[in-house]
Amino acid sequence: MARIRGDANESTWLDDVPAYAAIAFCEGLGVSTLHPPKVKTSQLTEVDWAAAAETGFLIARDGETSIRLQLQKLNDAQVNTKGVLGLRDTYGHVYDVLRKTTDDPGYEKLRNTVRQFAMETLPLATGTVVLGDVVGKQTVHSIRSAAMAANVHANTMRKIFEREGFHGDMDIYSIPDHRVIASNEKLLTIIAELREAVSTPVVMDRMQIPKHYLNSVIEQGYLRTVTGSDQRSNAKHQFLPQDVTSALTAMFDGAEMVSGPSDRQMTVPEARAAAVTSIDFIMSLVFEGNLKWKGRLPGPEIFPNLLVDVDEVIEQVRREAKGSGIPKHQIDEHVPGIGKHVLKFIEAGELELVEEYSPDARRMVPVVSRESADAFVARYVSLGELSRNRGLHHKQVRKILNSVDVQTAFDTARFGVFVYDRSQILTAERTRPQMWDQ
Repeated sequence: MARIRGDANESTWLDDVPAYAAIAFCEGLGVSTLHPPKVKTSQLTEVDWAAAAETGFLIARDGETSIRLQLQKLNDAQVNTKGVLGLRDTYGHVYDVLRKTTDDPGYEKLRNTVRQFAMETLPLATGTVVLGDVVGKQTVHSIRSAAMAANVHANTMRKIFEREGFHGDMDIYSIPDHRVIASNEKLLTIIAELREAVSTPVVMDRMQIPKHYLNSVIEQGYLRTVTGSDQRSNAKHQFLPQDVTSALTAMFDGAEMVSGPSDRQMTVPEARAAAVTSIDFIMSLVFEGNLKWKGRLPGPEIFPNLLVDVDEVIEQVRREAKGSGIPKHQIDEHVPGIGKHVLKFIEAGELELVEEYSPDARRMVPVVSRESADAFVARYVSLGELSRNRGLHHKQVRKILNSVDVQTAFDTARFGVFVYDRSQILTAERTRPQMWDQ
């Protein structure tokens, strides 16, 4: 009506769009907003068209931000649908209006708005025609399209999306792969790298390295994976050839040529066995530059041709810091009173048994974790500790605790030792300050 009166209306984004184009666009946007994408417009009544026109106008008059918000709602409505995320299937009648008028300059502002939003948010393949323009390079991907572009399995790409957070707030495991969408420069880089990447078997063959040693190199970060995975197992690692070459170069850095090695100059697996150390430890020595001597046999730079001085490795092993765990036979020094009963508390889950490397034994040994021992001492106290701290016979301690109704925290018949909840004793001491006076 303002147009008919000839009044300027600069607050309306549509003011510089020809009336016929603005009317058709508002009707189309309203139909797409109020009806499914595949609605048969021939069956809409005049009342339906009037409602659509008003709805579309109320959205479009506020400009691009308002239109983009509505288009995003149409995107979201497609999350659980099947098949390719198509332009017509997503935007419905408004897309038809703009597609049929691509030669009309009156629609250009409207086309640009919808076209730009679609290219920014939908996984449109390179070469796709969007309202008269062609997608030159795909910058938005779904899990499925990214997997196809990278030539990897969709499960691999889903893990990449999850690891890198490309999926945002989307529930990646409840939404179909073709509906989990991301636009991210890092994702495009990963896709490009995956196209030229090689698999674990190829790397093992190139380096001539056993899988356990390769897994250690990966997990410790000495060989980068394109996918960002670092697990020792169940990971579909992919590598750039140049990264494999760089790892080999680092492995042989400073190695001198040896045609006839001595008895103490060994391959890495031989030295590891002789020094009784872990794969992780010896590979860290190789890559971190902690060995004064490395050698190489004649031939290519491959793992079997790398030599180390086993005596130097043994010396490094003996310098390795001891773990914080507590050997079972020393548990009484840290958790008084439960020495010979420690296994029962481990079986009950009250103490945690872990393995740590022992430089003295030169092997992995079972120990009680320091964390679980400290937690146990903070919560419980044994009869032996109470008797020692109070200077009382253990029978006297038991009699006093019974008199203030403090019971054992564990079944004495099962665990073979009297252990109490420390907080109960502290409570009893506060309420009866003279309880230990005998």
